[in-house]
Amino acid sequence: MNAKLRQYIASIAAAATMLLTTISHARHELTVFGGGGDATAQALCLPGQRLVGFAGRTGLWVDRIQPVCAKQGKNPVATGMYYGGAGGGESTGFCPRNWDMSNAAELYVTRGRQVASINFVCRSRATGETMDVKFGNPAYHGKCPGSSFFSVGNCDINLDYGSFQRCPADEVPIGFNVRYGKHVNAIGLICGRL
Repeated sequence: MNAKLRQYIASIAAAATMLLTTISHARHELTVFGGGGDATAQALCLPGQRLVGFAGRTGLWVDRIQPVCAKQGKNPVATGMYYGGAGGGESTGFCPRNWDMSNAAELYVTRGRQVASINFVCRSRATGETMDVKFGNPAYHGKCPGSSFFSVGNCDINLDYGSFQRCPADEVPIGFNVRYGKHVNAIGLICGRL
């Protein structure tokens, strides 16, 4: 191999390393809250898309979850794999076209074993108007007396974590990390710049 070819290969390798480093730093993973689950996964929207909601199955809690993503100016679409079991019934919760998810709060069953629902705020890109959206069963939302944490069922413990999640000002949700089994046990948003 001549010197010029070696130099060319070295410069390509350096550029690839720099690109991979830049891509890995472009994501900001928020804390995953909730129970342990049997498996873990990362659900990301396609490049150029943002997370605008969730699809799946819900009953007393969230049984199955799948990301709903949208490109600017396009309709939201459930995409990628789903995680969890077959309990509950079909359910969706997502922002309308040209609206972005601005923050999310997960509500948990007692002792934080499963995600009961995900409540999030959508913001219009055109007007700044906001609306609340829920993915899960709103009939089972509750606040334990004397606690700032939300729980479903018996309020015999204080959950030792908060679940409010907001991306930094210059980022938007682009996916989530999830722990799951027969149910969705825990979730944490992944933020990034488009």
